[in-house]
Amino acid sequence: MKFKLLSLLLFVSILSGCSLDDSDPSCFYQAAMATTAVTGPDTVVVNTAVTYNVTFYVANGCGVFNSLQSSNGFPKSIVAIVDYSGCKCEEVASYVTKPYTFTPTAAGTYEFRFLTDSETTTIVKTLTVTAQ
Repeated sequence: MKFKLLSLLLFVSILSGCSLDDSDPSCFYQAAMATTAVTGPDTVVVNTAVTYNVTFYVANGCGVFNSLQSSNGFPKSIVAIVDYSGCKCEEVASYVTKPYTFTPTAAGTYEFRFLTDSETTTIVKTLTVTAQ
């Protein structure tokens, strides 16, 4: 009985997410986009904000920057998330630069890895933080 109820709920939720009216299609997806360049300092003093300027690829005219998401802990993985909304998008690729800010609270070495278009290669920035 639970399986039938769960199946019914899943079926209804799938139907409610789809548009049956072809005249008003709804096209939306999010994508993790490839970083092409990162600039920023290599050293900083504790409790001083560091800003990395992250340049990433946007595939078409419907792409709008959402956020830079980072993993917990270190080395920290960082990726640009872009929202694509629209079914007919201008086929113009572009590059966007957004700031990623980090404030270290302890001295040490921190590593940031930025997603690229290669599965085996990332852009790595190493930050050395000193006490004073």
